This record gives sequence, structure tokens and C-alpha cells, in this order.
Amino acid sequence: MSPIAVLLALGSTIRPTSLAAVDALLVSARARRLLLAYVVAGVLVSVGIGVLLVSVLHHVVAASPRGHAGFELLFGLGALAAAVLVARRPREAGSGSADHGGRIAARLRDPSVVAAAVAGILTHFPGVFYIAALDAIISTNPGFVDGVVQVCVYNAIWFAVPIAALTLSIVDDERTRARVDAANAWARRHEHTAGPLLLVAVGAYLVVKALVELL
Repeated sequence: MSPIAVLLALGSTIRPTSLAAVDALLVSARARRLLLAYVVAGVLVSVGIGVLLVSVLHHVVAASPRGHAGFELLFGLGALAAAVLVARRPREAGSGSADHGGRIAARLRDPSVVAAAVAGILTHFPGVFYIAALDAIISTNPGFVDGVVQVCVYNAIWFAVPIAALTLSIVDDERTRARVDAANAWARRHEHTAGPLLLVAVGAYLVVKALVELL
């Protein structure tokens, strides 16, 4: 698997929205069942979208390499612009993902299995890091099976926190909840700095890669 894709997966593992959802589900008396629905639904949709995009974009790249480089350039500049906007957003603003995570947690205090499944999809719906990772996977010129395997590996890393929470909750519910609480608090405290830094890294990578391909 592309090292860049692995780094992008690791960078998107700790995110306030996902941690808030997992934290809320762990409080439920049906925590394991809900977490299982959360993980299965999220993984199925995320892997499905990833495989579809890799298959489609692979043909696009083969047909128009320069067009692909242009897409990377625009996407990279967009990531850099997003980093500036996030960095300039006041910390007390109520529109950030931390506040969004709070709303998710409130709605998942006593959810149904279907609600937990929907939350798994929404909190792991492909975004900037996922698209950049798929681009890195495509750059390795994989065959179909290899591309599917790389997408699955990416998602295994991306869903590491909810998968670990599900596994550990079988052994010790209280300790698992405490660990997720701590990770959730850490993510909220560092979101204002970690988010822009990750966006800058992704944007710079895509811009440099695109310019190299175009020139």
C-alpha cells in the first residue's frame, strides 16, 4: 500500500465526530450491538465508495494523465484554502466539528441499531483525506484486486478506533469508555491546530505532485 495513503489513514483516525459517536454508543446498555452496526455499516459504505472511485479514476488517469494532474492541483489548492479557513475560525465558534460531534453524541444517547448504522456512515463518509488517499492508491497503478485490497487496508486503519472500542468493550466496558473519553477530549483540545496542519500537509502533497506531473 502507498505510504502516503497509510499516513493519510493514520491522520484521519482520531477525529472528534467519530470519537463522540463511539463515546455515546459505549454508554448504551446495548453498546456492543450498536458499535457492531456502526462499524459494519460505515465500513461497507466507505469501502464500496472507495472501490468505485478507484475503479473509475483509474480509467480517467489512464485516458488523461494531465487532466488528473489538473484535478490534483485544484484539489490541493482547495485543501490549503480550507486549512486557512479552519485556522482563522474563532475557537469559540459553534460551527466546528467539535460542536458537530456534540450534536452527534446527544442524538446517540439511546439510539436504535439503524441510527447507529447511519452514524457509522455519516461520521466516516469520504472526505478530503479519503480522496487524497485514493489518489495515492491510484498513483501506484494497481490492478483491480490490488486496488480493492489497498482500499480495505485504508479503511481498516481509518476505523481502528471504533473497531478497537468494540473489541475492548467485550473485556472491560468501563476502561474502554474511559480511554475513549480521554481520546475524545484530546481531539477536541487539539482540533484547532491539528486540523489545519493535516489539511496543509495534504494540500502541499497534492500541489507538488500535480506540478511535477504537469512540468
